[in-house]
Amino acid sequence: MINVAKEKLVDCLTELSPLLSNHWCEVEHDKEAVPLNPDFLTYLTLEAEGNLMLVTARDNGEIVGYMWDIVAINLHYGKLYSVNDVLYVSPTQRGKGLLKSMCVEIEKHLVKAGAVVRTMNIKYKGSSTVCGYTPVELVYHKNLIGV
Repeated sequence: MINVAKEKLVDCLTELSPLLSNHWCEVEHDKEAVPLNPDFLTYLTLEAEGNLMLVTARDNGEIVGYMWDIVAINLHYGKLYSVNDVLYVSPTQRGKGLLKSMCVEIEKHLVKAGAVVRTMNIKYKGSSTVCGYTPVELVYHKNLIGV
């Protein structure tokens, strides 16, 4: 049985680290220019200040999916916004509705916290429509090393 719930990053960071590496290997298209080097100290500080929210999906206690958002007052609008920083579902668990379940769970907590907007950058086709998100911009990427 898969359980989706809000958790504290500080409590599951050790468990998440190998998954972050798998995630990076799968989605980063410029590995030489952008090595995986998460600033966990800043993430944990954000969490301690109430500005990071994490939801995990666990299958028999093992993390098989996660998403975390940075939550802060938007500098343009003065309202609480949530920007998805990371989301991942293990390849063996895809197609089972975990992304939607994690979105529902994190959105429940974001609404309770007073957030008015949530944005996501998604690298998987179809994911955003499953969760009810509308594409609003196209993001371009350019490696600036050696330019």
